Amino acid sequence: MSTIDFLWFVDKALDDMVSILELLGEELANRRPALDGANSAVATVTHCLGVMEFWGGYAVAGRSIERDREAEFRASGPLADLIERVRASRRPASTGWPLRSAGSRTKTPAPPCARKQACSSTSWKS
Repeated sequence: MSTIDFLWFVDKALDDMVSILELLGEELANRRPALDGANSAVATVTHCLGVMEFWGGYAVAGRSIERDREAEFRASGPLADLIERVRASRRPASTGWPLRSAGSRTKTPAPPCARKQACSSTSWKS
């Protein structure tokens, strides 16, 4: 998978997570389902941001990362703050990644390989 295809996939996943948070609203997004070990949507998105920071920041870019993984699963709070963190995660200025801004309500574009005559072995499904 090319870098641009990977970034397209991550961008779409972030759009989808923001959409789910907005649909749930503040109260439901912070509520944990009544299942053993279940996490709230806010905690799940917070964990995803931690994963992105670790793999993109530490493992790929070699930056020093301070992360409390266990606290990610206890996270709660205002959706506006979390959605802003999603937006900020799309601005890795030091890498120059061409990501769209969070909250964009335009139709998700086709993945980059779909716009080329020949694609890698990756097949995309909408």
